[in-house]
Amino acid sequence: MPAKKPVRKPAPRKRAVKPPPPSNRGAVSATLERLNADPASDALAQLALTLADQLDAGAGMATAAISRELRATLSELAESGGDVDELDVFLAGLSAQVVDRQD
Repeated sequence: MPAKKPVRKPAPRKRAVKPPPPSNRGAVSATLERLNADPASDALAQLALTLADQLDAGAGMATAAISRELRATLSELAESGGDVDELDVFLAGLSAQVVDRQD
């Protein structure tokens, strides 16, 4: 009688690990940083973070309304503040009047 071959067990399948979904608070924090808005002293910046937290927690039926409010808040922040953009200064210099100096 021939010897039995050892039975190979199939290798366990690796389960795909899904990365966590991106955080709304993280995205809003990065946006506020680019806008130079300080949540500690700016009420609109703090509101934006609060709205992002509500979306991260699962806003349920209010998701659309909170998203619209967050978009409006960030838009207001972008329009109302931040440092002077270097590109704006450069472009303003291009349209400045050229004067010929005669020494």
